[in-house]
Order: sequence, then structure tokens, then C-alpha cells
Amino acid sequence: MNWKEKGGLLLLRALIWALAGALFGALFAGLYGVFRYFEYAEPVALLAAAATSGTVTAAFYGAMKVALLGTMTGVLTTVGYLIAFSHPERMLPVMTAAAAAGVVTGSLYAAAAEMPQRPLGQALTGLIAGLLGGVGLAGVQRFYSLELDFVAVSGIAVVMVGLLFIFLVQRVSVRCARWVPVQLSSPAVAAVIGAVVAGSMWLIGSTTSMGLGVAEKASIDAMLAQVPSGLLGGGLGGGLAGILLLLFGVDWRVGRI
Repeated sequence: MNWKEKGGLLLLRALIWALAGALFGALFAGLYGVFRYFEYAEPVALLAAAATSGTVTAAFYGAMKVALLGTMTGVLTTVGYLIAFSHPERMLPVMTAAAAAGVVTGSLYAAAAEMPQRPLGQALTGLIAGLLGGVGLAGVQRFYSLELDFVAVSGIAVVMVGLLFIFLVQRVSVRCARWVPVQLSSPAVAAVIGAVVAGSMWLIGSTTSMGLGVAEKASIDAMLAQVPSGLLGGGLGGGLAGILLLLFGVDWRVGRI
């Protein structure tokens, strides 16, 4: 491989991982704000945000068809719910409805499509990698009392979680394929993605809702204000992780569907 081909491959790898990292970082920053809004302690919020973001990003990275199905289901369910009930004051009913719709559409997809691998294995790997990465972040935050700059924190989180995902994906996916029937795998992933999409749409819609108080709107605005920083940091960290994987000869495509 000449230097032009290697440079092109390096750029492509960095771009793919930067896109995945940007998704992770945006979710991570937004979800951290959501968990803090519900008064979770800071280490718990970091852990929960990293785990949830890892799950969703891994589903898109390794099981894109099911993830896109869950996204579409979440969007359509949320739009229908908001039309039927104006703007609900609570997030949970919207997320529950989207998750239930995700179970239905995921079940139909599993019955109709040929699925040689289990998308739940990808999502579970992302969950485990996110949990481990969140533990690392919470530990650093606890012992060094770092200010949460989401450009830096999201970038570090993406590198940690991404490398853990590559290391764990085959081990987790093989066990998941043995233990979880394919008929349960797609519905579970579609339900999780649908619920996260519904929650995100509710938050965005809340900024224009007349049913929320000034303090609640201010809290939601503060959550959303962190998302661009998370997106930037995640994109930079993801690009760096992609380059490192190529330079060290790691097969980044392992476990993909």
C-alpha cells in the first residue's frame, strides 16, 4: 500500500469514527444533563450517561438497520403522541409509548428479515463498554475534582468506550447469540433506541412549550447548551480513536452486521 492509499484509508477511518464519536458525545452531554436534572449524583450521572450513549452508539455502529428502525419508530410515535396530547408535561409516558412501539416494530422486523447475527450483542457490548468507561470517568472526577468541560470529557469518553467496544464485542456477541433468541434481540434494541429518540424530542419540544415553568425551561436550555461541546469533543475523540486503531493494525470492523 503506497502513502496515498494509506492516507486515504486513514482519512476514511478517522471520518467514520468521528461520526460515531460525535453521536456518542452529543448523547453523552445531553444525557448527563438529563440525569443531573433528575438530581442524580454527579458520578452516577456520568456512569448512566456513558452507558446509555455507548448502547445507542454501538447499536448504530454495529446494527444500523435495527437502530434506524428504532429511530423511525421513536420519531413517528413521539410526533403522534404530541399531536394527540398537545405537549405532555412529563417525559416518561412519551418514552414508554415509543419503547412499546419499538418492541412491536422490532418483532415484525425479526420475523420478516434474515438476521445471521444478533443486534442485541452489539448494544450490550456498548452498554458494558459505556459502564466501564463511565466508571473511569467518575473515578477521575472524584479523585481529581475536574471541571466538566464536555469537549475534553466527551473526547476522553469516546476513546475509552470505543477501544473497549472493539476489545469486547466478539466476546459479548458470541455469548449473546447463544443466550438470547433472535426474536428478542431486535425488539429490545428498537425499544431502547425509540425511547432515547422520544426523550430527546421531548426535551427539544419543551423549550417552546407553554406548559413548563421558567425554571424548568432554564434547566432544559442548560442541558441542550452542552450538546454542541459534547458533539465536538466526541467527534475529535472518535477521529483520534479511528487513527489509533489503524496505526496499531486493529480490525475495526469486527462484530459488524
